[in-house]
Amino acid sequence: MTNPIEMIAAGILVAVVLVGTYAASNYFSRRRVQTDFTEPEEILTAANIYLKYGRKQHAIDLLEHGLEINPAHPALQEALGKLTADN
Repeated sequence: MTNPIEMIAAGILVAVVLVGTYAASNYFSRRRVQTDFTEPEEILTAANIYLKYGRKQHAIDLLEHGLEINPAHPALQEALGKLTADN
């Protein structure tokens, strides 16, 4: 029979690996979205996806990044205005 301490240690190790994997994939996904999405429509779509998953701050960050690339785009300005007005 397996020692209970070994089982707990294995569970903790699995949890640490899962959290680390999630954090790393989340970091690289956000970086990829910011570097690969340069068209305003792509940025708006990605921001809407973030909102659907309850990640409002990520949507705001992405829209701000989009406005750095396309400063005069009215749809990006409008979307950012709506999100920041809710705060």
